[in-house]
Formats: sequence, C-alpha cells, structure tokens
Amino acid sequence: MIGYEAGRSPQVVFYDVTNFCYGTEDPDGDELDEDGNVWSQGLRKMGVSKENRKQPIVQTGLFMDGNGLPIAIEGFPGNTLDHLA
Repeated sequence: MIGYEAGRSPQVVFYDVTNFCYGTEDPDGDELDEDGNVWSQGLRKMGVSKENRKQPIVQTGLFMDGNGLPIAIEGFPGNTLDHLA
C-alpha cells in the first residue's frame, strides 16, 4: 500500500470537518443542464457558521493519519451538514 514506506499506517485515521467563509454576501448558484437538473453545485452556500456569520461558507473535510499528515481533503457546499461531509 502506498505510504507505508513513509511511516504511515491505516490503523488510526482522523477526520475533521470545518467551515470557512468568504468576504461576500452572495452565495454561489448551481449550474443546471438544459432540463433544469443540477449538474454542478456551487460551493459557497448559506449554512451554519461556527462564528454565527451571515455569509456563505464552504465545508471542508480532512482525513489525517496517526502522525497528523493529510491523506485527503475535499470541499463541500456550505449547506452540507457536518455528518454528511
């Protein structure tokens, strides 16, 4: 498995979810196809901010190994609940 030679181990994996906001009041819109279906969702959406701000936010999920080194990171729309990110 990739990473073992760097001292990584899948025995312990940590996952953290946080959010961050932008200096804008306008959330991102979704991109729709010709039938009106969402095919690309905007990231900056209104959601629950830990700082209680009324600005669009982006949710970020981060996997880390037992040494605190990042394994993977992904951004989610700000209106995504933490347990779904």
